[in-house]
Amino acid sequence: MKKPLFIAFSTQKGGVGKTTFTTLAASMLHYARGYNVAVMDCDFPQWSIHSMRKREAEQLQRNVRERPQQ
Repeated sequence: MKKPLFIAFSTQKGGVGKTTFTTLAASMLHYARGYNVAVMDCDFPQWSIHSMRKREAEQLQRNVRERPQQ
């Protein structure tokens, strides 16, 4: 069994793309490289990744409901 690898992106400056970069890196590692990935968002009080995923899930649900029946 392989040891886990921990990667962190951090800076005190806001608006530099930490959330975007984290999401892109996690997606690349999972979908392109096949790694199991866990993302932990410690950006209190924003929790940007959680908010982004919640919006995406709501949008997907709307798209499923609005899809025309064939």
